[in-house]
Amino acid sequence: MAAALLAREWRHVEIAPAAAGGGAGGAGAPAAAAADSDDPGPVAAPYRYTVLQWNMLADGLAQTGGLVTPPGLLTWEARWPLIQAEIAAAAADIVCMQEVNHVGELTKLMRGYDVMYCPKLRSPALHSGADADGIALFTSSARFRLVDARTVHYRRDGGVLANQAVLLAHLSDRSAAGRHLVVGCTHLKAGGDAASVAMRADQARQLVRAASQFRTRAAAAAGLAPADMSLLLAGDLNDSPDSAMYTTMMRSNLHLASAYNSLPRPPRFSAAATAAYAAGEPDFTTWKWRTSTVGGPATEHRHTSDYIWVSPTVTVEEVRCLPTAAAIGVAALPSRHYPSDHLSLAVRVSIA
Repeated sequence: MAAALLAREWRHVEIAPAAAGGGAGGAGAPAAAAADSDDPGPVAAPYRYTVLQWNMLADGLAQTGGLVTPPGLLTWEARWPLIQAEIAAAAADIVCMQEVNHVGELTKLMRGYDVMYCPKLRSPALHSGADADGIALFTSSARFRLVDARTVHYRRDGGVLANQAVLLAHLSDRSAAGRHLVVGCTHLKAGGDAASVAMRADQARQLVRAASQFRTRAAAAAGLAPADMSLLLAGDLNDSPDSAMYTTMMRSNLHLASAYNSLPRPPRFSAAATAAYAAGEPDFTTWKWRTSTVGGPATEHRHTSDYIWVSPTVTVEEVRCLPTAAAIGVAALPSRHYPSDHLSLAVRVSIA
């Protein structure tokens, strides 16, 4: 019998959407009190969705990435029941995943979802004999009609295609005429060297540009202004809240807020304001011990690199709490109780 997953609960977040012009609000901001009025006027009912974001740790990379975890816990056979349980626990309408291989098994598990998948062009998982890993976006076919979809590969200097991409989908709620949503799923370049850091920042700029262009196209098809088209971007962005990547996301013309950030989105951005906002992110979303040589010294890697970003028309109502370091234990991740080195993020959002 598979070990039990780490215990996690949902936490209510009292927030209000960020102003489209970059005003206060967004994830973590206190909801404004309603003004007194004898006639508040017609109010559109909000439509609520659950969104899951998770780097599941690819088979092949789990066994060859230098993780200081008992080898028996890193096999696909040991991890697959826990992966299934983690996905089921979120009961999400939209699932954004990274490092996905065993696509056939996962697609079978996700019956009732429309599937978009993009493998890496040069997946390191292939070196271990595993299937190529990539990004996957699953959307409930009962909740949504998939209106449009696009895969955008990031480019390196000289226009060469990078190993990373973003999946973009325009969804229409089947139960509510006029309710539309654009969703993006991505995985940015890994690595702590200067070249990787610079490439990540550039990929964040490409992500913002691709999402903006796709949202404009989706809005036109839906008969909406671009700013009224709700947008949600999720992924393993492989960089911390004090990075150039994070600044790029925060200061873009999409006016994004980070769903797991516990602070109000600042009304205007400066270096100081961005740093202050970044302090509201979780302590970590990935935690592992890794060694570069068999039997060599282990190095701790504990930081925040996974995010769900929302536009001003998306209200974050609840977040699925992350387990504490004490609950995980000093051996970190993966473990007998968790199949990946990244924690999943899950939010319940509404769009009016």
